[in-house]
Amino acid sequence: MNDHFFNKDDSLFYLQTMEHITSLPIVLLDKDGNILLNLGGWRDKDLALSQDKILKEDIIKKAQDNNIFIYYDIFCIHFGVVKWFDNNIVVIGPFTDFELSPGAVRAFSIKHNTALKPISKFDYTQLAAILVQINFLVTGQKIEVNDIIETLIVKDELNQKINDQIVKVLMRHIEIVTPHNDGSWEVIRRKCIMRGDIDGLNKHIYAPFSGKRGVIAQNPIRNLKNLAIVDVTVSSRAALDAGLDSETVYTISDGYILQIEESNTQEEIEAIANLAHNEFCNLVKNIKENGVNFSINTPEVFVKAYNYILRNLNQKLNVIEIANLMGISHDYLEKLFKKELGQTVLSFIQSSRVQRSQDLLKKSNMPISDIALVMGFSNASHYIKVYKEKYHITPSKHRIRMKNKYLADEIK
Repeated sequence: MNDHFFNKDDSLFYLQTMEHITSLPIVLLDKDGNILLNLGGWRDKDLALSQDKILKEDIIKKAQDNNIFIYYDIFCIHFGVVKWFDNNIVVIGPFTDFELSPGAVRAFSIKHNTALKPISKFDYTQLAAILVQINFLVTGQKIEVNDIIETLIVKDELNQKINDQIVKVLMRHIEIVTPHNDGSWEVIRRKCIMRGDIDGLNKHIYAPFSGKRGVIAQNPIRNLKNLAIVDVTVSSRAALDAGLDSETVYTISDGYILQIEESNTQEEIEAIANLAHNEFCNLVKNIKENGVNFSINTPEVFVKAYNYILRNLNQKLNVIEIANLMGISHDYLEKLFKKELGQTVLSFIQSSRVQRSQDLLKKSNMPISDIALVMGFSNASHYIKVYKEKYHITPSKHRIRMKNKYLADEIK
């Protein structure tokens, strides 16, 4: 970096000025992906870079090979990226250069698990010029604006004619005559997956639409692919909320999306998307260790809190912290658990821990004190007390009974 050409001590002032000029979010990342600076007034839960690890890693990876580029995300939504001092990275956006439909904005928020925020309109040529200027001030290197525009990653050649076509498609939406399905359609699918209800999911998949799917591409097959990708994204988010680990979910999701991209018929596209929904639902069903019969009317925040607790039983769990993570009050969280389970959050945590501990009692020779610590209890005495309250027997005596039965079953 050419520190002589531009004083990096003035970097905050310069980036603040850029934020005022563009009115776009500006984030400064270090090489490890940590957010050093967040300008533009967006909270962490609003930022795709904060909420979506895959997006952040992809941008960082591309920045290793390119000092400056425009990153294409989804539905002509872009981020401007340029290297900063000390191998840090400036990311400007998201932005688009034409009016987006509400469906495209919603798809962006679902894909990156962010709060729903409007995507600002900003000419990508002007944004490229800003990136060129930042790069010049930091490095002294002169780059043509057109060279940056050519790095825009799109499957079709980006030109004004295509932009005009997309705008026309969005403008002639027929949703006023035949409205889209309301939000309950998405909620039902999410809840079927989150509770592992395969029968309910398939009934939902093959139920007739009450409205009309969105139009987000002029080409009919491209439109079907885009809609299928949105559907797979919705299902993947439901699976994440139900307790599947992110690496598994993203791997499965990426695989099905690539298959959708390679498909050429409506039947094939829909079949692949339905396979994705069913795989997520089956995986959720398999990880359910403590069955709760959720209904369609079960608040989603309760399901999310319930699964968060089950995923983290061996960690220190604080009821107030769980409520904060869910974005609700402690009192409301307690009210939900009382209504849905008939017990407090703490009693659910403790009963789930002693139930989970039975595998260790039955299949290992770990001391009771070690099992207590592994399952998140402060000491063995507390663990024994809670266990006895639930099963009316001490863990040691229960271990003997279970092992005898376990051995008997093994002999058979």
